[in-house]
Amino acid sequence: MGKSNTINIQDYKINRDYYNIGLVIGALRAELENGSVSIEDAYNLLTDKVKNSIMGDLSCLGGAAR
Repeated sequence: MGKSNTINIQDYKINRDYYNIGLVIGALRAELENGSVSIEDAYNLLTDKVKNSIMGDLSCLGGAAR
């Protein structure tokens, strides 16, 4: 049986979204590593729910968060 040229639209959309998310995260990481973006600025992009989750994880590990 030959290779199918059928595209599953749902899979395509999911893969495209993950690819775009990866690009954004990669660019943000690069900016953090070269110092053009501060960690506080990146942290402020997060929702309160995510910030609370991070603070909870840090408190379990004995870390500190602002």
